[in-house]
Amino acid sequence: MKPWELQLWRTNGRGMDHSKCQRPLSRRQPQQQPYGPSVRPPLPPAILKPDYPWMKFPTLTIKLRNLHPKTTTWDIYRSFSKHGTIVYIEIFEGKSGSRDGNGKIKFSPPPLRQFWAELQHDLYPIIVKGDADFYNARIEIDGSHRKHGQVQSPIHKSVFYDQQMKLIPSALQFGVMIQPDSMMAMETITRVPGEELSFVVDLVRKRITAAFMVNFVDPRSQGDNRFLSKSGIKDLERKNKFMFQIPFAQLKAIQRVELGNSMMALVIALESPPSFFRKREDIEASHSSENMMWSDFDSWYRQTDIVFDPYRLQTAIVALHKDKLVIDIGMCLITWIRWLALTDYHRSMDDISICFQSRQGKRGPLRDYEKRSE
Repeated sequence: MKPWELQLWRTNGRGMDHSKCQRPLSRRQPQQQPYGPSVRPPLPPAILKPDYPWMKFPTLTIKLRNLHPKTTTWDIYRSFSKHGTIVYIEIFEGKSGSRDGNGKIKFSPPPLRQFWAELQHDLYPIIVKGDADFYNARIEIDGSHRKHGQVQSPIHKSVFYDQQMKLIPSALQFGVMIQPDSMMAMETITRVPGEELSFVVDLVRKRITAAFMVNFVDPRSQGDNRFLSKSGIKDLERKNKFMFQIPFAQLKAIQRVELGNSMMALVIALESPPSFFRKREDIEASHSSENMMWSDFDSWYRQTDIVFDPYRLQTAIVALHKDKLVIDIGMCLITWIRWLALTDYHRSMDDISICFQSRQGKRGPLRDYEKRSE
């Protein structure tokens, strides 16, 4: 039997179907993997976030060169504020009292992005005369690390702490002590994603600073007809940022309380109410064309009352108790700060525990300064 007759016999007279034949893969071409519901395409390579030493500094200082003689701190602020939180600006003067064209700006915390690496010849645009004009100034990073060290414990000389420790609580309560082991909450501030609620232990300035947001709602819109105000209903509804500062010397006692279910709290008892401040909404008004220095503290107002209608205080009778207080500052002798560890936006309890116990197993900074102030 001839070969072609054998092939017809094997295929039952139909011959070979060459459409179903697969040619051998070429060695020169890479083999393509079939895609389907059970086969996933390869993932792109992971892009790791760069880790620079300056990212771990509490503050980052940028030096400014070639500043124009009429440049103000506000010009510098609005030119750099998009990169992070600015806490200090200074325009230098020479021995003769005139400007020498230099200055500096401090970010705290440092910017998230290394924007100065994207510049050409280290030139950065400074906005002047509204938004219509600008000029280029030269900038460089302050390479000095002497101010970014750690703070020595006042009790254990071999123990060192970070200059600042920032913690993110889930709630903040103000109240008064009604019994030696209990308090009555007067106001509760709950953390909302996107709004600031922070607790900072500053060992350089030896104080505790807490920042929070207050949502002011018109009592009349809630059905309170006894509230009197000359403003229209909901005209004064707003959100303001507040903070209070507690010097270590003012701390009467600070106690850590385990609440269970991955929750804990700090209870801070004070001899007198802390100092409260409100963030100015018009940041430009805190700058002056005559001043060569500006700090973040210039944008805060000292606050003696936290009320919905502040205009009523102009004619109110001076008294210890005021009507319709949102937060009674005079009664804030106990502060209850609660943390929840098992959430996306809260820090772990290890960061909170180090305030009470160092990594060497000794007393933490809050315990050290609490003992020293006794």
